[in-house]
Amino acid sequence: MESEVYVNNRPPKELWKMVNFWTFFMTQFGDKGLTDKAKMKWSMGLVQTGKVLDYFDEVETILLCLGYPRDADMTMDKVIMGLKSHIQTHFIR
Repeated sequence: MESEVYVNNRPPKELWKMVNFWTFFMTQFGDKGLTDKAKMKWSMGLVQTGKVLDYFDEVETILLCLGYPRDADMTMDKVIMGLKSHIQTHFIR
């Protein structure tokens, strides 16, 4: 974790905002409610309803709660499928 904290002399993204810090903190200390909500959101499918940045912030929080790898193909596929269709076209290889 130490290398992640000091990348470019900045803390990890999870700690940039107080809301993200609180989510990170509660996840680390086993708040079962957050984990259950994240599991439910993940299983029901992710859907972008607003800005892409807000969507990816939510995805980041869910992945953090569940401990899923960010760069795994299955994770990326599910995240991309939740994007609005005109944004998905930018991710098609």
